[in-house]
Amino acid sequence: MLDFFRDWGFTLKLLAGLAATVFGIFGIGTKTRDDAGTLTRSGWIALIGIIVSGLLGVGTSIYEHNAGEKNARQDKIKSDRLLLSVQRGIYPLRGVRLDLEITLDVALEPILAYKETLRKAFLKNRNCSSGGDDFKCPGPFPSPVYVIPRSSRLFPSARSSVYSILRNVTVEVTMFRFLPHPRGPQDSQNPYEHLGRFEVYWMDRLPDQVRLLYENSNHLLSLQVDDVTMTGKTSGDSDIGSVYSLSDFMPGLIAAEASLSDVGVCKSFEMAEEACETQLLIPAVQNMSIESANFRFPYPKEIRMSQEEGIACRSKDRHFLVLPLHGEVDSGNLIHGDVREKKDTAEVSAVCSVSKDMTY
Repeated sequence: MLDFFRDWGFTLKLLAGLAATVFGIFGIGTKTRDDAGTLTRSGWIALIGIIVSGLLGVGTSIYEHNAGEKNARQDKIKSDRLLLSVQRGIYPLRGVRLDLEITLDVALEPILAYKETLRKAFLKNRNCSSGGDDFKCPGPFPSPVYVIPRSSRLFPSARSSVYSILRNVTVEVTMFRFLPHPRGPQDSQNPYEHLGRFEVYWMDRLPDQVRLLYENSNHLLSLQVDDVTMTGKTSGDSDIGSVYSLSDFMPGLIAAEASLSDVGVCKSFEMAEEACETQLLIPAVQNMSIESANFRFPYPKEIRMSQEEGIACRSKDRHFLVLPLHGEVDSGNLIHGDVREKKDTAEVSAVCSVSKDMTY
């Protein structure tokens, strides 16, 4: 049975049709004006009928327009959900491989002593002429970057304190989704929704493809790790929350932070938890940063983050490298930053304000 109070569109159409019919029949053969040209009673009734029929027609048109827009919005939501389901199947967040470069500007005695050893060793090889298998120098000269592979005699031994620090380096990657339609005042100030994160670590042993970079000109040490994954015992672990696919956080943000495993470091240095945190962990994290991070997916997609193209943020003495992802997931295979964003003060401020949500 038809519910006239719920189906306003049908009710308006029915009333408009009845009004037009009734008043039309009434007006047939009826004298609507007298000899002086004034509307008669029948004329007034016919005029009112025309006005009522017109208003009902206008109301019907407005209702159908609004109902059409509502149906279109609902169809778009259904279509977007279907597209997201398809994209989640095409772009799953599984099998991601990472290439990382992490700056270790850490004021810890083992690191400082190791850098001094490298400085003295490279004083004899300013032009990288006799490095052999111990180091390479890609350039540029006269202040080259010395690349020290894991097989080098200059690489820290497995029993050294420096090796313990390198083994306990971790990287946390956090994903945010952009909210095009703010749901409240808070969303208008911060239009990004935190989705989840994953952590990459290699506590039991260093990855196979690992090397150290030493810049003699500024006495800077960096760690380079290639081809690590988010799955597997030796290469990482994941805690990705509600993130299942690349399409979940595009458009959005991806942020990376380098840190040290508190359990592994404190155990290696045989320090009490409180002393380890204040004397070792906090000073270390304050001076560690992601120089670059490349995410390679098992399909033709790659995300490249770097200090040159990303946005460097700092929150509570922690360094974050943030990459805004403005495009849709199908916009291109190579996803990287835009140098112009670094000059956009409003963009940098909005992006870095999100870093407060990355503190756990």
